[in-house]
Amino acid sequence: MAGQHQIWKHNTLDGVTEVFSGNGSEKNLNGSSPTNTSFAQPSGISLDPGIFCVIIILLLFI
Repeated sequence: MAGQHQIWKHNTLDGVTEVFSGNGSEKNLNGSSPTNTSFAQPSGISLDPGIFCVIIILLLFI
């Protein structure tokens, strides 16, 4: 989610959107768990061919 320094996931089957990784702090820190990790302006896209998964991270400049 832009501005939150987190990677969010959205389940298209049940419509639930939630934090996938990142604790919201703007840092570059590998944490011991996905929710204990800090990102500094994450942006990009990654596809996993083994799992039906698309991760899209957008950076908005207003």
